[in-house]
Amino acid sequence: MDITGKNILIYSPTNSLLNFISSYILQNNAIPFATSTISEAINILMNECIDLVILGIENYADERSYETEFGLLKIINTNFLYMPTIVIMREFNQDVLKKILKNGIVAFFVQPFEIEELGLEIQKIKLWRGSILNRLKIANTSTLNYRVSIESDENYVGAVSNNIADIILAIRPNVREEINSIVLAINEMLMNAILHGNKRDKNKKVDINFFIDSEKVTIIITDEGAGFDYNNLPDPTEAEYILRDSGRGIFLTKMYIDKVNYYLNGRRIELIKYLKK
Repeated sequence: MDITGKNILIYSPTNSLLNFISSYILQNNAIPFATSTISEAINILMNECIDLVILGIENYADERSYETEFGLLKIINTNFLYMPTIVIMREFNQDVLKKILKNGIVAFFVQPFEIEELGLEIQKIKLWRGSILNRLKIANTSTLNYRVSIESDENYVGAVSNNIADIILAIRPNVREEINSIVLAINEMLMNAILHGNKRDKNKKVDINFFIDSEKVTIIITDEGAGFDYNNLPDPTEAEYILRDSGRGIFLTKMYIDKVNYYLNGRRIELIKYLKK
């Protein structure tokens, strides 16, 4: 990641998140301006040529107050033209997501997250330095992402697919008709990962990575099982297999989703659904 010499404002009310991100920024030869107070964050924005803001949201209080993280986000959006801002949420919250999306963020993460994924997101952003009077930050259309790991327990399936559906609708409310297909495909593949991949072993995890951009939704599901031969799956519509339960999930998913790709000997499946304009 080439961010050498870039000035990055990192705000979070918790020192653990500040130290975690600041250390990564320093390792990549950029300059972190780390603070845990709103007033100091505003002072840094006014007096330094900041290239990127990473904003940790911990306080879900009244967003109308400028004493909260929402207030800082509004100040950035109002006074700093096209300032690239990445938000890190303490936990997934649909109402919070809607509010931060209204303020023009380029990406968001939900704790815990992989620091390398934050680095990849920063790489997508074109950082143009300027003074407060002539600040023009131009960002590529960025991919919003959501990542979570669950135990091999069917009870988590609905929560994951509902969270993803909420994110899609918050960003693209015009694709409501496509949500059911996406949710059904996620449910089918999560159940496959839990039941057939991890064999319900609670010591094994299922990782879910979800991405949405202006064109498509991508869901990547990875289990810790032995994999399977995805090139020789039986057709559940044939007479000899029609009464069997196995094999139907992948067959149905291919009906719901535009592209289905396999990796890691079948332990990882990638689902891609293109969204209508």
